[in-house]
Amino acid sequence: MNNKTNVVSIIMSISIFMMLVSCQQQKAEWKGTIEEVDGVTIVKNPKEPIYPDKIVTFEEELTIGKSEGPEEYLINSIWSFTIDDEGNTYILDSRPYRIKVFDEDGKYLRSIGRSGQGPGELQGPRNIQFTVQKEIMVNDSRKGALLFFSVDGRFLREIRSPTLRLSNNAIADATGNIYIGKYSFGEWEDKLIKLLPPYENLEVLAAKTAPLREPIPPPQIRYSLLPGNNLVWGISSEYEFNIVDSEGRLIKKIEKEHSLVRVTDEYKSKYFERLPPGIPKETQKFSTNFPAFDFFFSDDEGRLFVKTYEKLEATNKYIFDIFDSEGRFLTRTELKISDEISLNQDKFIIKNNKLYSKELTEDGFPALRRYRIIWNFESED
Repeated sequence: MNNKTNVVSIIMSISIFMMLVSCQQQKAEWKGTIEEVDGVTIVKNPKEPIYPDKIVTFEEELTIGKSEGPEEYLINSIWSFTIDDEGNTYILDSRPYRIKVFDEDGKYLRSIGRSGQGPGELQGPRNIQFTVQKEIMVNDSRKGALLFFSVDGRFLREIRSPTLRLSNNAIADATGNIYIGKYSFGEWEDKLIKLLPPYENLEVLAAKTAPLREPIPPPQIRYSLLPGNNLVWGISSEYEFNIVDSEGRLIKKIEKEHSLVRVTDEYKSKYFERLPPGIPKETQKFSTNFPAFDFFFSDDEGRLFVKTYEKLEATNKYIFDIFDSEGRFLTRTELKISDEISLNQDKFIIKNNKLYSKELTEDGFPALRRYRIIWNFESED
């Protein structure tokens, strides 16, 4: 009798285990498609991710930026930031312009650059990047130049080009190509431009033209480097991403089914709070719906984090769609956005499985926070 009971128990245990495995497999089933069209991989995603439950969490490790204390630890504003291979943090601060450097434990190390018009001095920097060549590149759009510094603060050289003047978000790839965003006024034209060494020639990768008074928030051209030296770009009015190699060849398109989110009264109120004095509110026209997405960034594994306009009112955080390195809609997570109105996409960096986030302290001062990323699954396959 005992033997029969044991056998029945074993069979039931195996059956329960197989049911659990089957449920997990169903839970992790991807319902999209991948096909090749004229040499381009087309990845089409449904609205539902592979993992509907939370499979990624963020554990806070460090905060850089204080409301009081030694001057070197005070940050007026975080215009841009970057992280080097050793985990050191470089923060582009203003009033006056300079780059403050902190080690992986948050200890102040040095400042790089200063305001001025001379060689190596900053007039109107927009963003900074730690390059593959292990240099700090500064896009000074007012100066119309890229300035390069060593990680220990020495000014190395600069590249000047009329195209760089009033440019946004300059990114250098491993081959020396420079990607910038460029606006033209009169008729609002937003371009993604590729500057090729020796930076006398350029190539327009994407362009979007609209009336100057385009409804708010306007669609933007967004772009970011992926591991392997490929560039991903998209126009935020469409939930679609284009991946091109360093030669400019389109190699992959990622698409996702989605629903638009209506522009909220809360967003309008925050927008009016940021409106410069003298601009009448009645001249501002809002769209009925937000664009399909806001901005995106990638991690070391080639996963793409896409900020949507879906907001969790309970936590005041925004939903991010996460795509795996193949372009499949993997899961969703939520992250806090400190400046919801800014059109700048330079808000997050992931390096060595650490998330760096531009935020505000509890008393409203700029700070940079670092989180350890914890993935709660074994494989994306």
